[in-house]
Amino acid sequence: MLTQQEKSSGESFGPSLADYTSTIQDLQKKFNGEKRKNQELTDKYQKLEAQIERTPLLENKLRSLQADLKEKDGLIQDQKKKIQELEDLLEGKEVETTTPTTSVPSKTSGGKSRYIPL
Repeated sequence: MLTQQEKSSGESFGPSLADYTSTIQDLQKKFNGEKRKNQELTDKYQKLEAQIERTPLLENKLRSLQADLKEKDGLIQDQKKKIQELEDLLEGKEVETTTPTTSVPSKTSGGKSRYIPL
């Protein structure tokens, strides 16, 4: 420890011990703040690294899903074609069944009408 004489002689040459103590405390606070910032940035960096590591896996999964989607789209198109063919076939049968096999004679004679006025 400093004696009283050393303290008094030190005051004449520069700032007091209390000034140094407050400066040290301020620097410690700044240092602790910088440590916190450094830890936050380290955490963010680690999260980004984890995302970067997962990126190829996600890309592979995306390619796989796109290939499945193309395959399913092809199946859907095939099914649509089959449905259209069936609809065309059904329409063709309806036309055949609705066409009369015998013709109904039309009334073109000039005979009397069956209409009776009231």
